[in-house]
Amino acid sequence: MAIQVKKSSTIQSMKKTFILTLFMLMQLSAWCQDTQANGPFKVTLVNNEYQVCIYLNLYEKIIRVPGQDIYGELPGYFDADRDNRLWLIVDGELIDESTASLEFVNDFGSEDLVCELKYEGGGDYTLHRVSGSPLKIVVNKKWLKIPRTMKMRIRE
Repeated sequence: MAIQVKKSSTIQSMKKTFILTLFMLMQLSAWCQDTQANGPFKVTLVNNEYQVCIYLNLYEKIIRVPGQDIYGELPGYFDADRDNRLWLIVDGELIDESTASLEFVNDFGSEDLVCELKYEGGGDYTLHRVSGSPLKIVVNKKWLKIPRTMKMRIRE
């Protein structure tokens, strides 16, 4: 009888250990997903000189352009304070933990480009056009080309 009690005690201990291990793995998985979802490419970036911003979420790709639901969910978009035209980010891929490739299309679909967005640390980013049309916005009824390389910061 003592052997049976010891056996059931061992089984109970193993069950508790298994359940505890399973619970810890689930917590670790949730923490890893949360860390990735809040990484450097789920952010709103601004450049005050050109008065432009990028709304970006490369992890979930669920950003909607306000008032323009026809575009559906996107990885993000490029917007200017002085212009109502948009550049949609139709695709985005992480190259490594600090660099992403972004594909832009203007809201008419007539121009496109590919940029690399690099996280420099401390809230600083660099957007560099790799190929395609230049980013353009209208300021005072004239086209203003955004430079090939532009510094951006996290919006506060």
